[in-house]
Formats: sequence, C-alpha cells, structure tokens
Amino acid sequence: MEQVNLFNSEIDDSIENEDKGTGMKKPFNPNKIVIRPQTIPIYSIAQRIEFGEIKLNTEFQRKEGLWKDEQQSRLIESILIRFPLPVFYFDGSNPDEWLVIDGLQRLTSLKRFIVTKELKLTGLEFLKEYEGKGWDDLDRPLQRQINETPLQCYVLEKGDPDVKFNIFKRINTGGLNLSDQEIRHAMHQDVAVYLQKLAESKEFLDATRRKIKSERMLDRDFINRFIAFYILDYESEYKYEEDLDTYMNKALDKLAQSSVEEKKNIENRFKKAMILSKDIFGDSAFCKSKDYKRINKALFEVVSVHFAKLNNSDQDLLRKNKTKFKSLFYKAIDNKFADSLVSNTGGRANVLLRHREFNNIINEFLG
Repeated sequence: MEQVNLFNSEIDDSIENEDKGTGMKKPFNPNKIVIRPQTIPIYSIAQRIEFGEIKLNTEFQRKEGLWKDEQQSRLIESILIRFPLPVFYFDGSNPDEWLVIDGLQRLTSLKRFIVTKELKLTGLEFLKEYEGKGWDDLDRPLQRQINETPLQCYVLEKGDPDVKFNIFKRINTGGLNLSDQEIRHAMHQDVAVYLQKLAESKEFLDATRRKIKSERMLDRDFINRFIAFYILDYESEYKYEEDLDTYMNKALDKLAQSSVEEKKNIENRFKKAMILSKDIFGDSAFCKSKDYKRINKALFEVVSVHFAKLNNSDQDLLRKNKTKFKSLFYKAIDNKFADSLVSNTGGRANVLLRHREFNNIINEFLG
C-alpha cells in the first residue's frame, strides 16, 4: 500500500475539529453498481497514462508525486523481482478518461519511470546493480518483463453520484486516504478549477488569515461548503434522509450547470462576504468568540452565506455598527446555537438552527 507521511491539514490547531454526524442515510440499489475486475498489463496502463486516458492531474486528485524517488524506485524493484502489487481501483464510467480511486502514487511512479523517463532508480534493496539506471538503461528482456507484468484492477463502470462518492470513500485504502473534498474534486472536474480560484483569492486568504491549508484541499472544502448553502435552499433542499456530503455533491452538480455570468456573480458575492467578515471580525473572523482563534467550519458556512446575500447598503450598515453587531452575534452563539457548530453539524436540525439564528441576528440588527 502507499505509505506516505504527510501532515493532515484537517487535524490543524488553526481549524476547529468538526463532527459532521452520520454518513449516507439514503438506501441505494446495489444492482445499479457495476464494478468490473480486470487484469491489465503495465504496458497498457502506461499507454493510458501517456495519452491522458488516466487522470493524474493534481487539480482533481490528491497530489501526484508525493512519494520520493527512493519509494518510487522500490516499486520498480518490486516489479523486477516479481513481488505482487496491491490492487488498483479506477472510476471507469468515462472509458476515455479513468479516474484513480486508489493507486495514484504507484501510477505516478510508473509514469515517471516508463513514460516521462525522468526517474532514475535509487535506494534499491535487492538489485543494487541497477542503481542510477533509467528505463532506457534496461535491456530489452527487463523492459519486456515490466511491460508484461499484470496488474489486478477493479473498474467502477456504473453508479449514481451519491453512491459513487461513498464507494470512493470505502475503496480508497491507501496509506494516504483521499479526503472527502479530494473525492468530490475527482468526481466534479468541471468545476474544480472554479473552486480553486475562489480558494486562492486574496479575499479568502485574508479573511481566514491564511490558516486553512491547501495540501488536502481543505481550503476548497470550505469553498464547497459556502457554495452548497449559497446556491441551494437549505430549508427545502436539505432533506432529512441526506447527509452533508450528499448536499455538497448536489451543489457541485448544480454549479456545473450554471452560466458563466452566474458563476461570476457567486464569485463577486463570495469575495464581498470575505471582505465584510474581515472588516467586522478582524482576526476573529469565523471564530466562536473574539478571543478564540480557531476557525469553525460551520460558522464559516453561516457567516459567509448570509453576508454574501446582503446588499451593499446593509453591508455598510454592519460595518459602521460592527461593535453592536458582534455583541449580538457572540451572545446568540453562547445562548442559542453553540452546539450546532461543533456536534452533528451535518444534521438537518442543526443546519436549520444555526442558519435561522444567524439570520435572526441580522434581521434584528437591521431592524
């Protein structure tokens, strides 16, 4: 398996831990899932990589190339000494562009050695005579042995988006598991760049004090959260049988159907909300108290969405009277919806509670 040590951004002292609650509640028909076992020689996999028919793009998956040269070299060594490799999993619902569910680092190693030929073997344990050699330095029998090595693969051919998301989570078993947002990016490539653009915007970085890491797409998880509650009506579209991941996936489906003008409007609204948050709360933006500096994801969701929906005059009024507004805000958190920010945050009752209470604060302030 792919054993990689990487700091997990989601266990970050800058971000408050979140209990989203239970996962997928909606039952599904297993007959609608088609997963095909297939033995594929490395040569065929390498060709798919070379022609872009297996996505190794870092925009949509966790980062390729996290393994060091020594780890990648030992994978090649394992093939040469005929050690069996772990199973590979792909989403093959698009036959011309497979997505990697499990095996990205191993595939990246094959790409760098066979396709781009940039990897030179190093740190070998058994075949030290091949130290420093690349693909072109191997004789034909060894190249043939690698090319003809069979890989055990499972290809997901069919499954609706919600089911596919949970299959991604369950099957993804590598040493560095995909985060929920990395899975969403793998499934929603048509809007991944848009989410990245908002996550890299100056307004978002300033409002969050650059505390939200990007390595595991935690920053884009925040953006996805905003979009879900901004473009969907949580009162009517957040169903009791759904969970937060399902809701966020549904929002990306809708975003993908939005026009360029609609996306631009969302972007502008989001940036204004970030500026307003920073103007009012300063270094305590999205924190449960002015002295508590850890960002709360559920609070980011609420504040960003409702601020984005305000018109310019109401935003200016909040700015001018920010001391009074903050007093109402922190008092309401303590007395009315603190629990909804930390426990079962994906439960519909808590979603409705925190949004209604924050909306009440704004309405009370604006008269």
